[in-house]
Parts: sequence; C-alpha cells; structure tokens
Amino acid sequence: MGDYMNSVKCMVSEKEHCIPLIVEKTAWEGVKRVAAKSADDMAGVIGIRPDILECYHGQEEIILFATIGRSPLLSVLGQNGKIDLQKVGGCREVYGIYLVENPFEGVKKALVVAGSDKRGTIYGIFTLSQKFGISPLVYWGDATVKCAGHIVFHEGMEEIAEEPSVKYRGFFINDEWPCFGSWAERHFGGFCARMYDKVFELLLRLKGNYLWPAMWSSSFALDGPGNLNEELADEYGIIIGNSHHEPCLRAGEEWDLFAREDGKYGKEWNYVTNKAGLLEFWKDGLMRSGKYENIITVGMRGQRDSVMPGSDSLEESIRLWKEIITEQDYLITAYADTDSYQHRRLLVIYKETEEYFYGTESVQGLKNWEGLDGKILMFCDDNYGYLRRLPDKAVQRHEGGLGMYYHLDYHGAPVSYEWINTTQLSKIWEQMSEAYESGIREAWIVNAGDLKGNELPLSYFMAMAYNMEKWGYGNPDSCNSYTEEWVKEQFGNLLEVGLVKRVSSVLKENINIISMHKPEAMNSAVYHPCNYEEADYMINRIACLKKEVIGIKKELPGICRDAFYSIVEYPLSIGMNSLLMNLYAGKNEFYARQGKACANKYRNLLCGTFSMEKKYKEEFRKFRNGKWEGMELGQHTGFVKWNEDGCRLPMRCTVELLEQAQMIVSRPDEPYIAVRNYGIPDRIEIKDFLYPGVNYVKIEIDNGGKESFECTLKRQPCSWIRTGWDRENISGQKTLVIYCVADNLPNEAQKHTIYIMGAGAEVAVDIWGCKINIPGFPKGTFFEKNGCVAMHAEHASYKRQGSNSRWELLSNYGKLGSAYKVYPAADKSEPPVLGYYFVVMQQGEYHLEIWSAPANPLTVRGRICFGLTVNADEFGEIPVVQEDYMAGEPDCREWRQGVLEQIHKTKLKIHLNQGLNKIEIYAVDREFVLEGLFLSAHPLKESCLGPRESYYISGIK
Repeated sequence: MGDYMNSVKCMVSEKEHCIPLIVEKTAWEGVKRVAAKSADDMAGVIGIRPDILECYHGQEEIILFATIGRSPLLSVLGQNGKIDLQKVGGCREVYGIYLVENPFEGVKKALVVAGSDKRGTIYGIFTLSQKFGISPLVYWGDATVKCAGHIVFHEGMEEIAEEPSVKYRGFFINDEWPCFGSWAERHFGGFCARMYDKVFELLLRLKGNYLWPAMWSSSFALDGPGNLNEELADEYGIIIGNSHHEPCLRAGEEWDLFAREDGKYGKEWNYVTNKAGLLEFWKDGLMRSGKYENIITVGMRGQRDSVMPGSDSLEESIRLWKEIITEQDYLITAYADTDSYQHRRLLVIYKETEEYFYGTESVQGLKNWEGLDGKILMFCDDNYGYLRRLPDKAVQRHEGGLGMYYHLDYHGAPVSYEWINTTQLSKIWEQMSEAYESGIREAWIVNAGDLKGNELPLSYFMAMAYNMEKWGYGNPDSCNSYTEEWVKEQFGNLLEVGLVKRVSSVLKENINIISMHKPEAMNSAVYHPCNYEEADYMINRIACLKKEVIGIKKELPGICRDAFYSIVEYPLSIGMNSLLMNLYAGKNEFYARQGKACANKYRNLLCGTFSMEKKYKEEFRKFRNGKWEGMELGQHTGFVKWNEDGCRLPMRCTVELLEQAQMIVSRPDEPYIAVRNYGIPDRIEIKDFLYPGVNYVKIEIDNGGKESFECTLKRQPCSWIRTGWDRENISGQKTLVIYCVADNLPNEAQKHTIYIMGAGAEVAVDIWGCKINIPGFPKGTFFEKNGCVAMHAEHASYKRQGSNSRWELLSNYGKLGSAYKVYPAADKSEPPVLGYYFVVMQQGEYHLEIWSAPANPLTVRGRICFGLTVNADEFGEIPVVQEDYMAGEPDCREWRQGVLEQIHKTKLKIHLNQGLNKIEIYAVDREFVLEGLFLSAHPLKESCLGPRESYYISGIK
C-alpha cells in the first residue's frame, strides 16, 4: 500500500475524509442492500461508515456501484470514453473495477464497480471488500477485520473479471438439526428472512448464486414469515432450488403440512394412487413461487429421501417418471414461466434414480428420452465424496447442460457424518476437476451441512466453481496454494509468511488425521492399540499438532485470536479430543487384558477426554456472547448404527492390582507379555537390527501390583548395543529404549542377550544385529523389516510418463498423506508407470496389498483396473472392485467398507526373489488413485494404517 500512497492514481478514505458511496435510484434493490453491507465493511476498517448517496453533490472523490443498463452515470462514463465497458457488457455475472480520473464535472477521482448484471455488480462490490481486507467469512468464520484508520483505493485494485466457470454455483443447508436448526431458532426465531440474510450474504461473498434451503423441518416459501425468504432471495439475485426429492418448488415439509384425507391434495405421496392431488399440489407451488428466479427440480422420489412409491419394477418406474416429468413440464410452462423468468429445470440422478436414467441391458432408461432435452442433468457423488458416474461422450453433448451434487456432510448409511469437516481439499480437487473436465459445468451444488465447521472446504468448492482456470485441473498445487491464500484472508493479511504457512500446515494436518476415519464411525478398535504401534503413533501425531496450535497462539496478534479459535482451534481441539477418547479407550482395554497398572492410567486419560468434551462445548457455546450457541449440539461419539440412536461413550476398564509387585515385560508392538518368576525365564526376541534404518527398539516394563519394585538389567558388554537406563524403580509403566550403534554392527548376524530382572522375575531379551550393505542397491530401494515391506506411493523408485498422460502427485491426500493419479486418462498402448525397488531376505510367496482411494467406476457396468508387473511376471490388468460392486449402496460390502476405512485394498499373492525385486504399477483406468503398497510374508496384522513405511534410499522427487 505504501507505494500507492504516493501515486497520483489513488484515493484515501479515512475518518477525516470519508469517501461516499454512490448508488443511483435506478440501481437494483439487491445492489442497494449489498452497498449497505460494503459501507459496514468500510466502517470496520476506517472506523466510520461512509454515506450512501443517490448522486454526488460537490464531492471531489466518489465510489460508484453501478450496473450496465441501470445507471445513467455509468452510461456517461462509457459514452465519454472514461471506461471501456465492452469487456463487461453482455457478459454473465462479470464486473470491472476501475479507478477513473476526472470522471464527471467537479469530480476529480472515482472508483467505479461496474457490473454486467445484478450479480456481477454484487460480486464486484464484495470483491472490493476483499481487496481492503474483509473476508467472505467475516460473519461465519469470525474473520479478522483490521481497523487501519484508512483505506487506500489504488490502481492495483483494478480488474475485469471473467465469466464464472460453472453457471450455477451453490450449497445445500442440510442435516440441520440439532445444530443449525437450534442456532437459527435461538438467534433468529427460526428459518426466517433475518436468518437467511446471513446465508445469502455468505453465498454472494463466495460468488455463488444458487441455494437449496434447509428442509428437514422448514419450508423456505412459508417461513419468511410468508414469502419474505423468497422475496429477499430474489432481491439479492439468488436462484432458489430444491433438493432431489422436492419437485416443483415445494419443500418436503409442505406435504406434511397440507396432506390429509379430506384435503384438496389427498394424503398419499403416491403418483399412482393420488395423481390428481399431487398435480394440484405441484401446480399451487409453481403458481406461488414461480414469480421468483428458481431452478425447478423435476421427477419424483419418496418422501424424506426414499424410493418412489407406487412401482414394483424398474420398467414401471421409468414409465412413471416419463409421465410425471411430462406433466410437470406442462405445469411449469403454464403456471411458473413468466416474461421475467423462463425457469431452468433440473433432474437429479441420485441413488435409485440412476438406474431409471441408465436402465439395464434389458430395460431402456431415460438417457436418450427427448423429454429431458433442455433440462440440467445433475449427477451425484456416493454421499462420501467420490463420484458415482460421469457422463459419456453422448451425454456430455446434452443441450441442457450437466450438474454435480457433492457432499461435505451426509445423513445416512453406512454411518452419518455431520459434525465437523472431514473432507480433504485434495479430494474435492481431484473429484470435481474430473467432473469439470467431463463437461459438468452447468450447476454445482454441495451439501454443506450446518455451514459452520465446513468453512474451508465450502470456500474451496465455491472458488473452484467460480474459477477453474485458477484452482482446477491445470493447477496440481491448487489445495496448498488455496489454503495459504485462505489463511491470509481470514486473518486480515496480518500474519507473517512463516505464520501463514504454519497455520496452513495445522489445517491440513488436522484434516489429514480426521479424514482417515469419520468421527461418528470411530471406536476403540479402529486404531490398533498394539500392532505397528498404531495407537501410539496417532497419539504422538495429535500431541505434535496440539503443541503447534499452542505455539501459533502465542505468536498471533491479539486481534486474530477470535478467528483462529472459530475456524482452527475449536474444531481441531474437539475433533482431536474425540479421537484421543477412542485411542485411550483402546489402550485402556488392551492393557487391562494384560493386567498392567498402566491400564488405569489410560482409564484416567479417557475420563479426562469426557471432561474436555464438555469444556470445549461450553467454551464454544459462550464464544462471542453466545454467537454460535446451538452449533455445538451434534452427536458424534460411539455410533452403533447409521445414526446417533443408541450412541455411547467408550467403555472404561479398571485393573484391580495385586497386593505384591509383579513385573510385566513386553514389546509395545506385540501382544505377548513375559511375566515368569520361576524356572526358565520368558524370552522376547528383537530382530529389528537385522534391517537397515532401525536405530532403536522399545521395551515396556510395567507392574501388575500395588507395590513398586526395582528393575535392573544384566548383560555382557556389547559395542553395538546401549540402553537408556540400567536400573529403574517401577511403580507404573516405564519404557526401556535399546539403541543400536549402527557403525559397530557385525558383518554376520549376531545375538546379544539382556536380562531384565525385578519383583523376583527374570526376562531374557534376545537382540539380533547385522550390517546391511546399502550402497549396492539402486536409489529408491525399500528394505524389508521383520518380513514386511511398506511403500507409500509418493516414494516411487522411478516413474515413466505415458505418451499422452502423466502421473500427478496429490499431496495431503488419503490415508497415507499422498497419492498418485494419472492425468488425463491413460493411453493403454503406452501408459505411465510407477516402479518400486525393494529387498526381501527370503525368496518365496508373499502377500501383496495395493491400497488405492475408495473411488467408484464412473461408467455403467464399468470397472477400476491397474496394471501390475512383478519382476518378470506380467499380471495384466487387476480389478480393484468386483463386478457386483454398487457405489453408494450400503448393502454393497465392498463400497461400505471402502468409505468407512477410506481405502480400497486389492490383495494378491506373488513370488519374490531373495534380495532385490521390482514392482511396476501402470495406469489403466482414470479412477485409480494409488496410495500405497504393502508386502508381507504373512497376512498383515489388523490395523487402520498398515505398517509404518519401510526404510528406503531416497529416490525420485
């Protein structure tokens, strides 16, 4: 800003010289409303609210908000050559921001926001607010507003927008009870126009134009009160739609209000038995709401997201849909279309209706039916963020355009997820880029749940829909760069670059952790308390994240702390607490079965998470004088079915300790315990130092009794072994760390034994070690440890790109933190290849697991395959899912398991040579996203994340 202060071409608005806003009498009412919000934005920055005038009166500097065709002043500027409006005029939702010198007689400078239409002008006004430091989340994210005392309007603010990438862009407020609904009732008295004013403002600040209103217990057209919601939306230029089971401008709740046996509409939501009543119901809805701008849903499903009643076969359902849609088309033309609005019509291909559209090999679906001409065909994801189908080439040419219904929130089987954000931006980027490149560019709508809590993924989704050139397929680093830009904006551009990166990293790590398993589906057995030290790994990962949050808070400017709490700290803290609750419960139960005293330590930690949950909720409820009260009410713990019915807190176990001391020795990654106190000592074997990259191993020594005891180590000197301690008093669990001095390892395998003695017991720990000659292997080679090789996709030893496609690395993606996907679809004659070198100690048969994203085949009766070569053995094309796989169907075990575990696992048996081996993965289908490869002499142990990644020699970047 400092450079522009000295520029001739700039204006400074401050308390002593507050530049007025000019909004002409002829302006759209929605533009006038938004101008008032812009004045409020400026007041937050300079401390005084600018006047809003219909014309200038002697002011030397002005700010003009105007729309082409509705502004005499803008016309004068165009006619006099002060502004070239050709790049804005005639466009859809476009704006230009200009700094003009001597625009009118007596006026020295004017900042002009010129819109091609109502929404273009509004986007320009809110873009200007962003330029002087107001985030679109100024209300919903409690974003920081820096009171600077002045605003410099300078030539660097000038821009001419492009038309939005997607024509209709918006969100669906859904699954709104108990959180959003309680909040709306407590603060606004319900789902009324006062509440929706906040929603509309958010939508417009995010450059959206399309809304599916809340509908669980409300009726948008009735709750304004009356039609005030519709009037306000129309004033703002917001297009209202309805969900996939609410046709003809009728909310689902309206049927319950009016349906009765002796009423004009009848009682049955059944087209076969109550055709006349339903047609009358739809007609009245169209007559009432058709005067506003809408996208009208057509077709029919059952009430409350169920299957359409009245049909007992697919053929009959398709016939009924044709009749229903034909009747609805007539009603829309006759009772809704006006000179002002020729309404777009939308068919949502959701759940069972997908079969109506495509049909089967024996039953022709609606795909080629001329009755769909001109309608938007909206495809859907599987409710868990993975697309179900994409249009083929013929459907891509559909004249009505194509849409996508995507989910950040879902209420339904196999388990609902409605609490906090669990969606990685990288998944949104990967899936929605695929949709856009497949021609889905007419309408995007996202189920955003309660809005609060989903601020980041919602903002990103809307940014992609608005500007795919910037954030879409052509920008593989889109998620990372967007997150940093978003963080800067939420904190008023007050954070230093280093702090921006740290906050961004915290956001990404939080979502990486929470997305691996939905909180509602979490239980104490998800992360194994022992195998691969998985629970400890997660506990340590959470501890590092929470420590970073504390460190960031200490460095944040005070003015930024509310925003940090609202969009970072609170959701992170309560989300990680929920995860710790289950991790501690798992450790508590596991140690209790071993009879260890530390079981009671984890019982206490578990009880502490119960208290912290209450504390976090209460703090959030009181935040900013109760601004978000109600949003904290969602159930999210211990679901035993698809919804919260019967949900429960984790079980607590208490170990009643023996009176006398009892030594219990074990490895933290093995369930076996050594406890013998007479005869031949129990033995624990450590072979980890036979493998490269292992520097230490831990042994846990605990007490099964109330009395403490002294534990001592007895061993012979050994140059390649040292221990963290030789003598300790044991009352609760202590960890003995055994270190390997790699430089002193013997050239041949050698055993060294340490005797652990205490409480009258003796345990022998046999430690094997051997030096491995690493320089003899290629770069990127992985090494076995204890019969297992774990390789993350990102760390491929080499890659070969295809003739017209390439492997693209997706960072912050999936369970393992990164993945590879092919762009564009691979040419099978010369596909891109990922290669992995690895070393195993013994030849023989091995189990191979290929982990890939839980994506769905995107064509009817399609598949997901990858190619596999192991050394010289060609395995050909390997299917990821079986032929009977059905995306989005809870009865399909493969799909259900994939979305709950957030991974597809393809299991094979292969033969490996002793020493160096090679696996090559080549792309076959575009849906395949490779996350990891796991090899084991025996089936992998039960776990969520698999073994930790094996030691490897750094390969490709």
